[in-house]
Amino acid sequence: MEGQSWKTKGARLLLTLLSVLFCNLSLPGNPLPVLAGISLVPLGLAIHGASRVQSLAYSFVFGFFGWFTSTRGLAIGLSSYMEPSSFVEVLLYLVAFSAYLAAPYGLFGLSYGVFQWMKYPMGSITTAACLTVLVSCIPTPLPVTPAHSLYVFPVFIQILDLGGEPLLLFALCLFNWLFVDLILRIRRHQSLKRSVASMLLLCALVTAYGHFRLNQLHQEEADGDKARIITVAAVQPNIPLPGRPDARPEELTNPLGTILGMSEDVLAANPDVELVVWPETPITIDCARDSDALQHLTNIVARYKTPFLINCVEERSLGGSYNTALLVSGSGEILSYRKRKLFPFVEYLPGERRFPVLRKIMPGAAMYVPGKEAVVFRIKEGWFVFPVICYEVLFADEVRGFIEKGGNILVNPTNDAWFGKSRVPDVLISSSIYQAVEYRVPLIRVSNSGNSLFVKASGEVVPHSRTANFKRTTTVDRVFVPEGRSPYFYFGNIFLYALTLLVGIEVWRGRYANR
Repeated sequence: MEGQSWKTKGARLLLTLLSVLFCNLSLPGNPLPVLAGISLVPLGLAIHGASRVQSLAYSFVFGFFGWFTSTRGLAIGLSSYMEPSSFVEVLLYLVAFSAYLAAPYGLFGLSYGVFQWMKYPMGSITTAACLTVLVSCIPTPLPVTPAHSLYVFPVFIQILDLGGEPLLLFALCLFNWLFVDLILRIRRHQSLKRSVASMLLLCALVTAYGHFRLNQLHQEEADGDKARIITVAAVQPNIPLPGRPDARPEELTNPLGTILGMSEDVLAANPDVELVVWPETPITIDCARDSDALQHLTNIVARYKTPFLINCVEERSLGGSYNTALLVSGSGEILSYRKRKLFPFVEYLPGERRFPVLRKIMPGAAMYVPGKEAVVFRIKEGWFVFPVICYEVLFADEVRGFIEKGGNILVNPTNDAWFGKSRVPDVLISSSIYQAVEYRVPLIRVSNSGNSLFVKASGEVVPHSRTANFKRTTTVDRVFVPEGRSPYFYFGNIFLYALTLLVGIEVWRGRYANR
């Protein structure tokens, strides 16, 4: 009996690790996004019938190794940005980070171990709802889920404009758990009709809505007023990171002059450009109006009468600085937005005032201070640009603040060079595309080192707009600004609240039944 017990535990662990593998192969930047449809199935089989402790352990292992094996790009970024004293320091940070991010999956496993919902009718819905609620509601510095794998399938992600990422995650989890139910029925020699019919119905609903919304948006763009089209130039200067050994000498000479020269060249060659956007860069561009950068830039703006949206650093009189997006309008007026959502332990150190020793442990962390409010820049009648700086694009609530102020063109300046040749940019791209679909706004993503792109409000990448990695280039393209906003904008997370209520009711019923 003991040997059989360990054999069963080993099989459950192997199934858990198989889910980790499937998730890794399907996440943004990896070759098999279609595996997202079955990525949770092995985990579902592993925890079915397991004790509550085993279910917690297997689910936590899934979350921990799923994150830990996906953090190569983050490790590269930490090593480049924070300049840690040793590899061990980076490793410990990633272990702690992965353990924290695995907590929602561990809680899900504990909940499932207690109630074993898949043993009951409609258990697939409750199980999928529980995982969705825990992953969506527990605060996290990286709100990335298996649902981000679907960003390459525009027809599947249109439901984002109904219920946001929680709805998409629930649909994906439900499909996975319906698949688990199908396998369990095969093992029990039960009828498969209900499981198969449920899976087909779910797919039909998601794809039917996707085709409906895509056709609707395509028709609006085809029939739309040309005044709702804006031509934007995105400058990708590929300025190398400080101390990068493979940087060519010409790349290190006068990087500010490089980005200014590229901007002038693109305006001279494309007189119809109505906005020029710059990315975050490794060099510090001073926001002060008397700085060399601003003086040169205002001269260019005065010559071409074209507004610029740039990223710069604004020193704070009380200490620290702001990561700032600056608009230099065609009339010479200068407006600013200060980044509100900062990356912990990279852009600032949480708890540094109480524990000053943190600065000695991580001396490379920046000392940015968060801004307080969303700012929307009016380019001209009907065009309201809002800058969501790098990391902020992961958070739908941050974007909502700009939309509520009338923003209708999302600009996402970033610097992917910190992450090397990893899949981190693809994860950020998936999140930015999801924001575009959730709120039905076009997106201009401008990166220092590659993966700049233009995205329609439908979530479709404008053909040939995505740039190559580590290449100096400029991209000029047009985006259509649709009228109206999405149901998700008006109703917010009402679907997530409904799922939370459903899980609460099922937990109460389960406890009552157990008593």
